[in-house]
Amino acid sequence: MKKQSDEISEQKLPTAALIVLSIIAEQSVHGYDIERTVTTRGFKFWTDIGKTSIYKSLSFLEERNLVKTKLKEGSGPVKKVFSITEKGKKYWPKMEHGF
Repeated sequence: MKKQSDEISEQKLPTAALIVLSIIAEQSVHGYDIERTVTTRGFKFWTDIGKTSIYKSLSFLEERNLVKTKLKEGSGPVKKVFSITEKGKKYWPKMEHGF
C-alpha cells in the first residue's frame, strides 16, 4: 500500500498548494512573504486563497515532503522559513505543465 506522501506525484495539487509551492520554488520564504506575494501578484483575483489556505497548504506540502522548514532567529519572533525539497523539485516540472 502506498503512503500518502508517495501518492502526490501521481495527482494534481490543490490550487492553493500549487500557488504556494510555485512561490517557494522561486526562493526560500516564510509564511508572511507568501501571503504578501499572493496579494502583490493578484492571485486573489482568480482563486480563493487567503491566509488560512496558505498555512494549510504549507502543512499539506510539508507532510508530503515537497517543502521543508528551517527556523530563523532574528530581532523578532522565530520564523519558519520554507524551501523546496528534492522531491518538490522533481515534482515541479510535472506541475508546470498542468498549471
